[in-house]
Amino acid sequence: MPSLKFYAVGADRRAVLDTVFAVGDFALYEMYSEPGRRIRRFRDAQDVPGEAHGPHLMLHVVRAGGQPILDGKAIGGWGLIQLSFGGLFEDRELRWSITNHNTDKRVAKWEGLYPEYGDPRAWDWQAINRASARLNRRIRALAADAIGPHPVLPEAAELIAAHQLTYVYGTGIHNQPAPAFRNS
Repeated sequence: MPSLKFYAVGADRRAVLDTVFAVGDFALYEMYSEPGRRIRRFRDAQDVPGEAHGPHLMLHVVRAGGQPILDGKAIGGWGLIQLSFGGLFEDRELRWSITNHNTDKRVAKWEGLYPEYGDPRAWDWQAINRASARLNRRIRALAADAIGPHPVLPEAAELIAAHQLTYVYGTGIHNQPAPAFRNS
């Protein structure tokens, strides 16, 4: 599953969303709808809500074929690309943001379990891989720093320094070592 874990907050998220729309390959949807509402499609970065822990989005590579399944509460489909933004928790942990998607090989193993997603051969997996790779390269280009293989976008770098986040484990970077490694 091709993915990229990166750190992004505030204006960094807007820069990533601007990149999504600038690439021009994607239709952008919320991953889950608010209670009583249908899944929304966003046509501009400004329309995407700025949630503290999220937003969680799905990208459809339009020219890759396939059809996203919009059931009113959530979106699904074999060839969708997930874009989820992490957030700062209790001023002590910054969680990763992530892009991720299926591959044709993975889908071949799972297709029998999700017949509602239709035929996975309806998706152009090369187009999905190219669009995902292009997006990930552009996110990396926005980085001001890196922690291991994970790009750190500018506002996230400032937040990491301000909160003295130095310990990488679990789903992000923390201001204290993992509980099992603390001295008693």
